[in-house]
Amino acid sequence: MEKKVTILGINGSFGSLFSRLLDKEKQLAITGVDLNNEVYKSSKCSKYIQSDLTVPDEDLKLLLNKSDVIIICLPEDIAYKFLELYKYHIAKTMLLVDTLSVKKDVSLFYIEHDFNALSLNPMFGPDLQIDGKNIIVVKFKETQASTWFISLLELWKLNIVFATSEEHDQMSSIIQVAAHAAVMAFGITLNNSDFSLTELLKVSTPPFLSLSSLFGRIVSGTKKVYWNIQNENAYASAVRKALIKNLIALDESIDGKKEEDFNELIEPKTQDQKDAFKELSHNFSLQFKQNKTK
Repeated sequence: MEKKVTILGINGSFGSLFSRLLDKEKQLAITGVDLNNEVYKSSKCSKYIQSDLTVPDEDLKLLLNKSDVIIICLPEDIAYKFLELYKYHIAKTMLLVDTLSVKKDVSLFYIEHDFNALSLNPMFGPDLQIDGKNIIVVKFKETQASTWFISLLELWKLNIVFATSEEHDQMSSIIQVAAHAAVMAFGITLNNSDFSLTELLKVSTPPFLSLSSLFGRIVSGTKKVYWNIQNENAYASAVRKALIKNLIALDESIDGKKEEDFNELIEPKTQDQKDAFKELSHNFSLQFKQNKTK
């Protein structure tokens, strides 16, 4: 039986990615919805509706009522306005899928309204090859529809990690909030440097090049996404303050000529950390060796 899939924000980067992946599957009818007058060439759907998802739309209400799956690939503020506006037009048997970067509030919404939902966080950019990439999945209910969608994630060779909404937000505060904040602090330092980046790249090291590239992805991407990750996560402020505290401690150990304190600060605390950092270092070196041979 043909499934009716509606992708909200189909012209966005993740909406477009999901449309292309789903377009390869059989017995699916994809309808795309976005603000633009027409669907982008990079997106795939059999039907397209132009709609502002923050205002009532009778055609959209009819579409939602007939959908089996709704995939929400929208900015956080637009997504919540849509859910609040159309919550009574989403059937309990329908599968809701979102890609919101923080899960606490959407989790409370799904539980309050007894929705069948999967809340995803792809831990990669939509412009990258997805094979082997990590994706966090928060499940609400166990249904045939959710099992089917998870099987697609497996088919697309994604590495699925299941978590609760709280576990997700705690993990992402380290994986995304801390990592992005550290990279942004480095990038801001570059922006304020008296040297041009072109000059610095002529004498760059692999770590400098990697950090500069990561900052480049942030400033070349959608800044709103990075703002939401920093602003919406309840654990974000504490993690940023821990980063600042650790940098101050590192600075004081160096200014105070306390090499033992310096060594203690950067020494991994567990065997798991030691083993993982050693393997990561090896893989990092291999990557640069391979790049040089290309």
